[in-house]
Amino acid sequence: MKFAEVMNDSFNNIRKIYDLAAFCYSYLMKVISNQNVFLGDYIQINEDAELTNPNSEMLNRFAMKVKKILEQNPYKAFSSSQQSNEIFDLVYNIENSLSDYEDPLMNQATIPFYILKGIDLYFKDRDYQTYKTAPLNNYCKEFCLIYVNIRSSLMDKIIIEKNYPDLIQPNEIRNYFKHLIILETDELPKSYGKPQLVTLHKNEEHLKKIVETKKIKIALIPAMRTRWFEFDVKQGSSFEVKYDKSQIESIKTRVAALLKWGIECKVNIIVFPEYICQEVIQTEIQNTLRQMSINDPKKLEELLFVAAGSGWTSDSNNVSCLYSYDGNLLGKVYKYSAYDNDINGKKYTERLLNPGKEITLVEIPGIGIFQTEICRNVSVNEFCLKLAKAFNTSFLLIAAWSPSVNIGFKKQIDAIVSSNHRACAAMANCCAVFSDLEEFRDEIGIVSAPQKKGSVIEASYQYVKRNKQECGCCESGCIFKICYDFNGTGQKDINLKTDMRILNSDNLLQIL
Repeated sequence: MKFAEVMNDSFNNIRKIYDLAAFCYSYLMKVISNQNVFLGDYIQINEDAELTNPNSEMLNRFAMKVKKILEQNPYKAFSSSQQSNEIFDLVYNIENSLSDYEDPLMNQATIPFYILKGIDLYFKDRDYQTYKTAPLNNYCKEFCLIYVNIRSSLMDKIIIEKNYPDLIQPNEIRNYFKHLIILETDELPKSYGKPQLVTLHKNEEHLKKIVETKKIKIALIPAMRTRWFEFDVKQGSSFEVKYDKSQIESIKTRVAALLKWGIECKVNIIVFPEYICQEVIQTEIQNTLRQMSINDPKKLEELLFVAAGSGWTSDSNNVSCLYSYDGNLLGKVYKYSAYDNDINGKKYTERLLNPGKEITLVEIPGIGIFQTEICRNVSVNEFCLKLAKAFNTSFLLIAAWSPSVNIGFKKQIDAIVSSNHRACAAMANCCAVFSDLEEFRDEIGIVSAPQKKGSVIEASYQYVKRNKQECGCCESGCIFKICYDFNGTGQKDINLKTDMRILNSDNLLQIL
């Protein structure tokens, strides 16, 4: 069956541009057994070749025509039968105009490839914006997931000015496109949910002001010196987290005060540690943001969103909630890599019933894509790395509960930076992790940014360090204000500055 016939059979299900992209990609994956050979024989051109695809020039013109049709109605590309027929007629005509070349099936497969190219060109030349949560396709969702990334981020200029080398990518069809992100559904572990990409929308003037400074300020909040929960081993080695309910009110007060202190310090992102933010505490964070957006919205002009650490849920999961500056729930992140280790000769296994049930990334226009992970997700690395590479993550936010700052995170972050050349990382760890140690530990977390060394892009690190003298009189907690400066001055590609700010009684009176 010819491609036009297959497309005609499916056309009633193709209701939007993302469905068309999913249909074309799924068709290609069904008919092509070797992507490398298909791209080499039918798509790519070498002037020294004895034989090249005689249809190449015509197919490139075809891609431009697809782009033009889509531009006629950018928001509802398939809302009318007239436009649908226009695309189908274009496909039918190009198929009948193809010159014979090698394998007829592979020759026809160039048509959906160049439809995808036309879609990619369409996104390249427009100010893309969506209020919908991705994946954006409804059709062929059981096979692939379609996202769009115009790759507008604070790293773009650095990559160009510092002449970062091109990424080494597998010679695959989906890596041929710059603005379409395509995940194959079978790449997701069986129990995981489909990763969600949410676009955060903020007052254009306020967002523009943040982007123009070329600086992002992130508050990492260690939260507390003593933990308010226990790792409760129920069966075998499986543990759940049991909170001390008598402390809930005092923890709510403390976390809300630290949240407000971070906002007073004019940060853009706030990250709490793992386990600290039980469901009631997450609700307190959300309500505090909502109240401030009503009563004192001016204070929230620089805040973008809050990663509310993580908390153990009533259905036995470890979940982080992501709240926009005004308290809107952007999405959740379910921990998917369970803690599994021996402590003092005893085995502990984190009892996650629905690992990876929800995974949310946040895109902020002009700044980049933020990926929030919970501790072991980064340490185990494999799926975290896949997401960071697929979405070109600009910022990796880590909610952690870990006594191991180096072993569990540095090499893993190195691998992520090597894979996408743009990920800045920030780890929010809790002081209570170190409460049982005999000696005071000053290094409780790490932050990093990409750095070019010769022809290699590596992560350049700084430790998040406590001060023993100041910590000795800890009243209400502190924040670490991390500034990522993308202005490209100095020896570092991205300048990093870490500033510890104590929340004392005077500060507390100021914000309450």
